[in-house]
Amino acid sequence: MTVTSKLSLAGAVGVLLGALSLEPVFVNLSWLLPVVLVLAAILALSLGIRRVPGLAPWAPLFEMAGAMLVLTALFASGRAFLGFVPTWASVADMRVLLADAGYAVRTQVSPAQTLDELLFLAAIGVGVVAVAVDILAVSLRRPAVAGLALLVLYAIPTASLVEGIPWWPFVGAAVGYLLLLFVDGRETMLRWGRRADDGPSTPTFGLLASQRIGALAIAAGLALPLLIPSLPSGILRTVGNGIGDGPGTSLNPLATLAGDLTLPEPVDLLRVETNVDDPYYLRAVSLETYTDQGWAPGNLDGTFDANEGDLLGPPEGSPTRRVQAQIEVLDQDSRFLSTYYSTRDIDSEGDWRFDEISGTVWSENDRTGGLTYSVEADEPVPTVDDLENADDLDSDDQVQRRFTDLPPLVRPEVATLVQNLTDNAEGPYARTIAIMDFFTDPANRFIYSLSTEPGTSGDKLVDFLTNRRGYCEQYAAAMGVMLRFANVPARVVLGYTPGDKNAGQWTVTTDDAHAWVEAYFEGIGWVPFDPTPLGGGRGVESPWAPRVDSEASNPTSTGPNPSGTATGQAPTGVLEPNIPIGPDSNAGGTDSGLLNPVATLIWLAVALVVG
Repeated sequence: MTVTSKLSLAGAVGVLLGALSLEPVFVNLSWLLPVVLVLAAILALSLGIRRVPGLAPWAPLFEMAGAMLVLTALFASGRAFLGFVPTWASVADMRVLLADAGYAVRTQVSPAQTLDELLFLAAIGVGVVAVAVDILAVSLRRPAVAGLALLVLYAIPTASLVEGIPWWPFVGAAVGYLLLLFVDGRETMLRWGRRADDGPSTPTFGLLASQRIGALAIAAGLALPLLIPSLPSGILRTVGNGIGDGPGTSLNPLATLAGDLTLPEPVDLLRVETNVDDPYYLRAVSLETYTDQGWAPGNLDGTFDANEGDLLGPPEGSPTRRVQAQIEVLDQDSRFLSTYYSTRDIDSEGDWRFDEISGTVWSENDRTGGLTYSVEADEPVPTVDDLENADDLDSDDQVQRRFTDLPPLVRPEVATLVQNLTDNAEGPYARTIAIMDFFTDPANRFIYSLSTEPGTSGDKLVDFLTNRRGYCEQYAAAMGVMLRFANVPARVVLGYTPGDKNAGQWTVTTDDAHAWVEAYFEGIGWVPFDPTPLGGGRGVESPWAPRVDSEASNPTSTGPNPSGTATGQAPTGVLEPNIPIGPDSNAGGTDSGLLNPVATLIWLAVALVVG
């Protein structure tokens, strides 16, 4: 095999190893096949064209043409000549895919759904990197510079995952780079100083040593972060990313909610069977901390094993009903396990922890993908009389202090609005209903829409309360803040509405992603309230939280996944809700298990280089 062929092969293998860093960016490995096919076409043309005299300088152009044929066959075959030769129509289809990919990048969070447009983008990106590596390493014989192109692949998960990335994407990119250097260096060393009467070439001691040095460098890169002492808990804490002593939540829950609701087509997430005909919402995670940046999860405690059962429930004597459910995960990858409130027992594979304060079931290392698990919960079913008889908690009560906490920067207009709404309300339940009625009364003309009106107040909460246009995130966040102003302990909860029932099973999709509010009442515990004017029959109206004039038609955008085209003008001169929900950031999570198949492949590559 010629030096050129060896470099071409090493470059392709290096790009493939670097591309494996995309694994934590997607929910499954559907992206791998188109990437491998594009790489195979580029490699085949790199090897073949350079064997033809006079065509070697043009090899990159042939490689790009070959990649285009593969992309056309995979993503735009319907209007291509013979199913793989590009036409103007097929090119137009691919331009649409690129535009859709740009939208998906803005709305999806890692791990992202394997949408066609994102697979197309991944295949194009890896193809461009492969051609760039071929030009630098083979045509120009600058393999060291080719490492910059490989760095692009490693930068993708680095930029898109909030909590950091596992070890094996680093190893993949590093091994790919070292492989290029090794092949080039080996040929250089074998040629250096060779005499005509030299016998068959064999690797020198220095060459073998370089392999081991490369392996040690990779090992050092993995080990050093473990040896550097970490900051004590609480120092430089990023609101919304912490879960106990672990590395942080696997996703920005609010970004995930927005990404689910803006998918072009709904994706089936869960299949649920329950012992009740009217299940309430599935909880994923609660947000208990409100700052000037919005709502965020608190630090989750990992002390209690959710699979051991006998989890902390509502106060003794609280009216509840036992809900039992079998939940099959269809297409979801999360560190938060969807359950019913209040969860008493979980039966699931993996190490799932129960946080008593938030009622969240979560894992530091495991994810929901592929799980089938059972849940037992004591769902609260208070009567109106029960809630009306609940008194305010003592001012020094831990729940009261923790869940009425507000930052001093919240605008005084919000406090004034709450005061006006609750002036004549006696007791925490009456104040809660007064605030909820503000959102659900059709006379106030709140609009459910995934687009919000731009505000002029300089404060997102005040803007929403003025413009009265938004989706569940804004409604729940606004009501949560207003309840705290009214001295009612409150938190925001993210999860899913029940979904659609068919043949005794409930199917929960991305369209069912939802946010609502829970308020705490003495002797009863946490009780859900949903202020969002949902359309499409998605919401559940609780007996203790009836909507004002339920029969009236609320001004909402149509369909279960509104596009923001609803019409209607908010009244002027009265404060109305528009709220920030949290910092805008992407998120994701990763599985760092040693038995990960991608990790295994990388270790095999390491062994080949070292050996």
